[in-house]
Order: sequence, then C-alpha cells, then structure tokens
Amino acid sequence: MQGFIGVPAHENILYTSLEERLNKIVELPEHERIRILGKEKVLIDTKVLIDTKVYPAYKLTLSQIGQRRTLILV
Repeated sequence: MQGFIGVPAHENILYTSLEERLNKIVELPEHERIRILGKEKVLIDTKVLIDTKVYPAYKLTLSQIGQRRTLILV
C-alpha cells in the first residue's frame, strides 16, 4: 500500500491506467482526453483528485492498519 501512495499522482496506476484506456478510444476528442487527465486547468483534474482524495484515504487506511497491529501485539 505504501508503494501505491509513494509516487506522484501522474505516475499512479489509477492515472496511468486511465490515460492508457483513454488513448485507446479513437472517438474521444483530444480536448476531452486532455480535460479528463487534467493536463490543463479544468473542472475534472484527475491528478488533483488522486492527490486530494485517494492518497489521503489510503494514508488513513494505513494508519488504521498500523493502530490495529499495535493493539494486537499488546
């Protein structure tokens, strides 16, 4: 789990997988691909969502797992 949050958002598997899948959609206009991936200032910014929502949730989960391990060992 540490490795999941240990990389910049644009290198995270969520982002890279989305980018890969979007690139396979021939009918998707380039401006939409750019908008979705957050490569410009836009409403949907995948990198920002990963940084502000996904990573904090994973950090909280890791913290809770660590606390439970401590309780089990005590």
